[in-house]
Amino acid sequence: MTSSCKAVDAWMQHPTKRFMTDDIFTSLLRWNRLDPAQFQQGEHPIYSTQMSLSSMESGLVEAGLISAWYSPQGPMISNEDVRNACEAHPGRFFGVASGDIRDPVRCVQEIRNFVKNHGFVAVRILPWLWQKYANDPLFYPIYTACVELGVPLCLQVKRSVREAVLRASVDPDVAVARAAAAVAGTCAAQDVPSGQWVELLPTLERWSAEEGQAQIAALRIMGFWAEEWWQSFVCEQGGQEIRTTVLRMLKACLRLLTCLPTGGIRENQLVAAETLFQLLGCARDVLGPDDTLSRELLDALVLACRTALLQCHQRGQSSSELTELDQLLASATLRCLGRLATESVTVLSPNLCCVAPTVLQSMQGTPSAVSIIAVEFWSSLALHDIAAASCGTYAGEGLVAEFLPQLVPLLLAMLAASDAGRWSDQQLVEAASVSLQLLVKADKDEFCIQQIFQFLSRSHASSQIVEPGFGDLLALDALLEAREREAAEAVGLFCPLVSAAMVHGNPSWRIQAAKTATRALQMQKECIPHAVKESWLQTSLVAIRDESMSFDFGQVLQELMSQACASPKSFEILAGQLLAAFEEVPPNSPARPALLRALAGLIESSSCEPFLGALLLKFLDALQKCRHMDGAGGCLKALTLRLGPAVLEFADRLLQFCASRMLDSTVQEEGLLATVALVKALGKSHPSDLASLWPVVARVLAERDQPEALNLVFKILQAAAETLEPRHLLPLAAQAVPALLSLLEDSSQQAAAAECLSTLAAALGADAPHLEATVAGFCRLGQSTPVAAMPAKPRLEAQGSWKPSSAIQRMEDWRLRALALHAALLQGLAKILEVFSRQGVLHAVETQLPAILNYLALRIQFIPRGRGPAATRILETCCHCIADILASYPDAASHFARVADPQSLKHFLAIAAASADERSRSLVQVMSLQA
Repeated sequence: MTSSCKAVDAWMQHPTKRFMTDDIFTSLLRWNRLDPAQFQQGEHPIYSTQMSLSSMESGLVEAGLISAWYSPQGPMISNEDVRNACEAHPGRFFGVASGDIRDPVRCVQEIRNFVKNHGFVAVRILPWLWQKYANDPLFYPIYTACVELGVPLCLQVKRSVREAVLRASVDPDVAVARAAAAVAGTCAAQDVPSGQWVELLPTLERWSAEEGQAQIAALRIMGFWAEEWWQSFVCEQGGQEIRTTVLRMLKACLRLLTCLPTGGIRENQLVAAETLFQLLGCARDVLGPDDTLSRELLDALVLACRTALLQCHQRGQSSSELTELDQLLASATLRCLGRLATESVTVLSPNLCCVAPTVLQSMQGTPSAVSIIAVEFWSSLALHDIAAASCGTYAGEGLVAEFLPQLVPLLLAMLAASDAGRWSDQQLVEAASVSLQLLVKADKDEFCIQQIFQFLSRSHASSQIVEPGFGDLLALDALLEAREREAAEAVGLFCPLVSAAMVHGNPSWRIQAAKTATRALQMQKECIPHAVKESWLQTSLVAIRDESMSFDFGQVLQELMSQACASPKSFEILAGQLLAAFEEVPPNSPARPALLRALAGLIESSSCEPFLGALLLKFLDALQKCRHMDGAGGCLKALTLRLGPAVLEFADRLLQFCASRMLDSTVQEEGLLATVALVKALGKSHPSDLASLWPVVARVLAERDQPEALNLVFKILQAAAETLEPRHLLPLAAQAVPALLSLLEDSSQQAAAAECLSTLAAALGADAPHLEATVAGFCRLGQSTPVAAMPAKPRLEAQGSWKPSSAIQRMEDWRLRALALHAALLQGLAKILEVFSRQGVLHAVETQLPAILNYLALRIQFIPRGRGPAATRILETCCHCIADILASYPDAASHFARVADPQSLKHFLAIAAASADERSRSLVQVMSLQA
């Protein structure tokens, strides 16, 4: 079995003992947790070319350009060493020459000799190794020789860049200094761990102790540096070197943050707080729950925040009159506390009693920008309590319970103030509402629920509601998050409040009432009386005509209709009301698609068979008259699926509609949506009638500029693979597969494209088009995608929009996205291997089996870290893939054992042996016999 991969590593070296034992690499070896002493043994496997070749094979590298290394101490890897390796493995290794620049004449002669007589293909010089710049005259003869010989020159010039950006970081121009600090931080993240910029951190610590521009420059560089390291820490890949460095940077920032708040120092305190925000992303392994540094950090943040808030009181002003500098400093310190609450709650929780009073104070009469961050702090803690309760890891009351008596009244006061017009900031009101919802879910003793009931009952008796307030609706929204009994009671008591708000009040209140009604229908539909639903229906049919409220009242209609379960007679009445409203609104009104989506929900939920045929014909006639028919595809899909075999009577009209709408990009999605149902309905009985749609489907795939349209095309392809016979499916696959392969490079579509490709391959077997390219694409994508993909790092400039409460979910979403991609790739490979093995045609992908095994060997390294059903499915999928390969190619076991990390393989087999899946357990015995 041989791989067809054509990757070339253009920058590698096969090490020698002189190279591995050079002092310059000591810190790099420590960074990788390797003992430098082991490389003193001349028989170490790393000096064997077989180890380099094995590494190339596991990385799908066919050829490597191996470089000579010359330093002021002499050759670390000589040109002769490189020549020997290349001659031992021709076609796998290609030489890159170097030389001792202190003797330019001899250096050039040696380079010419190895290029002309020994086939070396390039020249590599490292100016930083010689402590010189790349424009030093000593290098000129080498540059000239490269031009004459016609070979490329490889350089590393980062040292000169580092020195330049450090000088620029103290430039008086703020924009220049900030940009230079960003470059310096990026370089530091890469170079300090490898021992190439060891003098940077002492320099920054010295600068941070000085007043002026150097102090600010040091803080900025530390902040950008921390940004670059943030992903490594989140993925738990940071070593002791990083921890020590972050610890020193934290201490430097704390020294400045605790300075007396006078003059220009206060501005530097703000920069220190902003830098701390970035450093805290890397502090999860540095700070401990009870250590001194954690307490000092929290004390400094609390002191800085309280000092900023007290400045206005000393001037005889209210908290709402904070100066811009005080407001920024209070916001920055609160964001730091919010980040701790989100990402390092174990550090915060033992000291929460010291922090909470300041955060609560920040919610009282301060500018909304400050109050929002303080409210978000409690949202983060509530999220942790909710997660802990679901896992059963809290024995006590949780993090927020002690502070609810002070916190809940403040949040309710914010909602009440929105009714009185004292709060103009919509974001603050929404933040308070979200926080209240989370607190209701986290509260075990129902204190929040009692407070909200009192708040609503005090303002409104259900029989006296005339014009409810905006805050009342948000408070009721929070009650919907309560346990089932309390939520049901709330809905029963306060449905009249929602009904009144949907009719009275300004548009923003009516929109919020519609949102509350939608959530009540989704979460507590059984508790809403029929009369109330009828009232909401009639109100929505009127309000939906107002374009500013069409969407939200359309949502109410959709929920009502999807729950209607109407009898044939009721269906006729409701459908008539919806169609009448549809005909009365203007053609371009957003109410039209909302009404059609509501009608689709009614069709799906009701007993309406006697009216379906007539309704479909009426719809198709209407489509000929009106071009703007958003929502029509959903109705046609519902009608097609409900008609079942009877849809054949209308097949010609439906095909004509689908083909014409898919050609028009403005309504393309409607045609595609209807096509999904049409393929399912006609695929088995009338496959040839669908052929006219395939070129249009392929064109949508090729253009790939409309994500929603692409998602529908994926559904069409999967429906076709499930219903069409191979001879009818093959023409569609031939057009679709090339476009799907290109979509493997699109991060937003990779998982869906992989699922489609594997479904088509499994349906067509060995006749599937571009089969080898499909399998190779899966393996390449799997090996190049991080197992723990993370979101983009929060830049310093974007701190104002960073919300602690959303960070947990955002990080989890990205982790799950990476997990979903690997699951799609592995399940796709498993599907192909299982079908091909069963059909006895596994030889069709024989050339790609090494690549599959290499990917599986990489993936099992992370299985022991996984938890939950998703990780279990990936484990079982890996086992199934390996078992299917071994069934036809027993010798593959030795290949897999060779390329897999021994410790990871041991853990993998141990977990497989304990799995509930029989095939996973049997693999352990097969591997032990065949490897």
